[in-house]
Amino acid sequence: MFCIFTTRFYNVCQQMLSHLIYISKRDSTCTQEEITKILEYSQNYNRDNDITGVLLYSDRAFIQHLEGEHDIITALFNKVKKDPRHSDVSLFTISKIHERSFPSWYMASKFIDLEQIEFKSNTSKEDKILFKRVLSGKTNNEAISIIKKLFMNFLN
Repeated sequence: MFCIFTTRFYNVCQQMLSHLIYISKRDSTCTQEEITKILEYSQNYNRDNDITGVLLYSDRAFIQHLEGEHDIITALFNKVKKDPRHSDVSLFTISKIHERSFPSWYMASKFIDLEQIEFKSNTSKEDKILFKRVLSGKTNNEAISIIKKLFMNFLN
């Protein structure tokens, strides 16, 4: 619950719909069976907590987009950061949204084969190379800028 305190000291509380996007390196011991367990658990947990989103993953990295009430997805992210099946968790964004991008997806997922990535946007050759580096787990330093570019291209 997001609370606003006015100058008259009235407490006006409202739910704040937000989204959160992070990237992380997939641990080499995280098998497809583990991914299946993550997705099954997430779908039940997310349904119970009104969270929607999508998990994109490769052999070496995760990118996850979560949507829901701000405090709930923040608490979930704090738990996710501690999961030993990944490391180098980098928060891309957390911000208020007016509506969900994935209103019926309690946790959709997509495996991304680094050899089969098809770009359907105006993405430069350099950004395509960088995106593949991010998904291969080789760099998180430039991940934020490339993910932002890709999301902006996707949304336009």
